[in-house]
Amino acid sequence: MRRCIVHFGLHKTGTTSIQEALFTADLGPSVTYLHFGTPFVDRQLMAAFCRPAWRLAADLREYSEADSASAKSALQRLVEATSEGSLIISAECVSLFEEEELADFFDFLGGKHFRLEAVAYVRDYRSWCESFFQQSAKYGNWGPSLFPLGSHAYRFTIEKFDKLLGRDNVSLWKYDRSLFPQGCVVKDFFERLQIGGPSANTAEANSGLCIEAIKFLGSSRYLL
Repeated sequence: MRRCIVHFGLHKTGTTSIQEALFTADLGPSVTYLHFGTPFVDRQLMAAFCRPAWRLAADLREYSEADSASAKSALQRLVEATSEGSLIISAECVSLFEEEELADFFDFLGGKHFRLEAVAYVRDYRSWCESFFQQSAKYGNWGPSLFPLGSHAYRFTIEKFDKLLGRDNVSLWKYDRSLFPQGCVVKDFFERLQIGGPSANTAEANSGLCIEAIKFLGSSRYLL
């Protein structure tokens, strides 16, 4: 059976940089990164497997059941077109799937004769919350469904993978730049999966604000 690696984040662990590297790097003939012409497949996966499609993304509210079925058909055609080697799927939204939605997703992939694995980086909880806060302050549009309201968020995002795939098929890696080769999570990811990757460090994506900027934003609220 072919190997299928589902990278589900978690949020704020360099996932965007990893996805962009997977999209642009020469992975060789034995590895395929699933994409629809951009590094990101979250929207297509939410449309295909979330019930309703807009549960995690309000902009999908106009999607009907027929649209969801069409999204799953498009995904099926794309997966079947990758006939050889390992397949890598990277999408943060998968960590927020309900267990039934995730089971549907895994059943879909299992039906394509893949041996499923799930991988994710886990960040220290306090650092995770601080990074979320900085991101929210920077853009001002992060919904409460994405913000970690308690440490139980870890259990919600990870436990269902253990239940559906078995713990031996779920790998969790500590997100700590001091442990990564040259401090680069992308290099660490590519080395762990033993696939070819970028020779240089990848620029950080979705970086937060510095503490001085956060203080300024906080104080400026009272000046408006």
